[in-house]
Amino acid sequence: MIKAFALTFALAFAAYAQPPTPKDMYEFAVPMTFMCVDSLTRMIEILQTDYQEIPMVMSHLTPSMTLILFVNRNSTTSTVVVTKRKKDKDQSCIVFGGSSNGTSYSVNPNPVFPIEKGIEG
Repeated sequence: MIKAFALTFALAFAAYAQPPTPKDMYEFAVPMTFMCVDSLTRMIEILQTDYQEIPMVMSHLTPSMTLILFVNRNSTTSTVVVTKRKKDKDQSCIVFGGSSNGTSYSVNPNPVFPIEKGIEG
């Protein structure tokens, strides 16, 4: 329970560290239970062995927090894991998992990023 609360707090803090949100964006609180282990290595072992998934994408949210997308060979299942590094250990938690018709991992073939304000080019 404390682990879930700590992870929820950390995720919420990361969201609030961003610039102010648009007026039409709102909070939607949902009670969730996360499945966690005390190392990323152990989470990788579990997802490889039990679900045949491997890490495909990593996003470092903060210096100590990383979001990792795991996907199986056929892209029919995927799992989102958030890992938090602490002084004495790591904590890796499954925050979402699901299945699809083969589109669990799709890469944008032509990303077009918005032009940043104040940058011309």
